[in-house]
Amino acid sequence: MTELGWAKDWIGKANREDQTLPVLQLRESAQRLGLISKIKGRLVLTSATKRLLDDPAGLWLFLARAIAHRHRHDSERDATVLLLLEVAAGKRTGRADYLQAVSFGLGALGWSTRTGAKLEPNTVQALLVDAQEVLLNLGIFDDPFGSEANTTKPQGQAFARAALHS
Repeated sequence: MTELGWAKDWIGKANREDQTLPVLQLRESAQRLGLISKIKGRLVLTSATKRLLDDPAGLWLFLARAIAHRHRHDSERDATVLLLLEVAAGKRTGRADYLQAVSFGLGALGWSTRTGAKLEPNTVQALLVDAQEVLLNLGIFDDPFGSEANTTKPQGQAFARAALHS
């Protein structure tokens, strides 16, 4: 919490994962991305992560591949790819704009609700929870907690392009 600058905005000691939601989410995200695993209650680096400790560019590409390919469901994968396309293009400025664009794209790909209705932005938001968390943790969005989430940072666009190429 201290290292990432989150402690100043957190109430409490921030010394236990179960009482510090940002740390819990970061750990779960790192596990989903294949950076760490739990063995006998301890967090350990995966073999891939160990190989990349002294290779920042390799780690960056590993994360780009992981965000594009590690999903629980095909709908999450498609939503993430559409979000990455929007981030790479760098044309959207608000979170609602991203959700609207991804919602439109999912509809064009044939995704709908069980009743056949188009996917609303709040449904799309649920599909993008993991991807958005990773992008926020990587600092790709300029305003991670406000209503704006623009991607004017060139490194954010480059990351999205690398993920799309993987």
